[in-house]
Amino acid sequence: MKKIVKIAAIVVAVILAVALIAPFALRGKIAEIVKREANAMLDARLDFEKLDISLLRHFPRASLDLKGLTLVGEEPFAGDTIVAAQRISVVVNVMSLFGDEGFEVTKIILSEPALHAHKLADGRVNWDVVKASEEAQGEEEPPADAEPSSFRLSVRDFRISDAAIRYEDDSTGMRFSTAPLSLRLRGDMSADQTDLDLRLTAKGGSDDDCQERMAPLFRDVRSRLGDYLYGVDVSSLEEVVLTRLRQQGLTLSAAESCTGGLIAKRITDVPGASGVFMGGVVSYTNIVKHRVLGVPADMLEEYGAVSAPVARAMAEGARKATTADCAVSVTGVAGPDRDERGNPVGTVFIGFSSPKETIAERFDFGAASREEIRGEAADEAFKLLEEKLKEA
Repeated sequence: MKKIVKIAAIVVAVILAVALIAPFALRGKIAEIVKREANAMLDARLDFEKLDISLLRHFPRASLDLKGLTLVGEEPFAGDTIVAAQRISVVVNVMSLFGDEGFEVTKIILSEPALHAHKLADGRVNWDVVKASEEAQGEEEPPADAEPSSFRLSVRDFRISDAAIRYEDDSTGMRFSTAPLSLRLRGDMSADQTDLDLRLTAKGGSDDDCQERMAPLFRDVRSRLGDYLYGVDVSSLEEVVLTRLRQQGLTLSAAESCTGGLIAKRITDVPGASGVFMGGVVSYTNIVKHRVLGVPADMLEEYGAVSAPVARAMAEGARKATTADCAVSVTGVAGPDRDERGNPVGTVFIGFSSPKETIAERFDFGAASREEIRGEAADEAFKLLEEKLKEA
């Protein structure tokens, strides 16, 4: 038995040593291979200054760091820098690559990315850089009854800083460019989870002129989005929730633990909230969960405060205590340390209760800051409310 353990330890040590040394020993070779293979597939020239790969820096996550990236066009776009970025950094959970629940990307950072899109008068565009593949031309269309892909992409932290976008259309003479843009996204990037805020802008001599110019585009966008569009001319998801509550003649209450009243605060920031929001309970301790919301003491003892059963009981207790038609609850670990049950920082359960159903969902926001976890939890609570009100 000791011999087997010793052999296993040696094998693990060798694997870790290779993982540690290989990226440094083969850094130049890897960079050359990446450039050669990429350029073989492109009608453009890809280059970068530095490529770092590490399997141990964030273990069990693998990291890739690319600096000084450029993609330069070839004839008839010779000299056009189509894409550039000072730095691209990606951290992936290696274990997620071996599962069937999708890829978990811990972090993506794009520093000073620049995009230059150019369309010639004859219709050719500089972003059409992928060479035609003979295999692709001979590929058969998938059968109509083929099952949809189960691929999911969960991104913990996606940051874009100081991005610049430029567009030139020689066929119409249209030109536009953006000031430096910064963006931060978090969450599940699968089709049924992603949120998008879209702003349409028009310039004209008057408001009516702008509305007239924008109307065709707005109708097209709305028809394409269909049920995925949850609000128009709204400033926040909480405003959408309150509008749906008013339209359906329903009232709402909230029971909060780790969010500390943030949901109630965001609701009451919306004018007219008093017509639908009955009130909230900040049940930061188990005593308040038990005495005010009626969460059974044996449930708290068995499952702990951060659990699905307690989230359901909190939501149901808030609904009954305030005589609201529906209620939402949040309980979780905002950090900086794990809770007494060992739940990691970022573990959050969100509950919903109505006369028809009482449910709870689990969310894992990762080791972010307390402020970020609280904000993410409140966002997900409003998304859950919006979804349930849409079903009502």
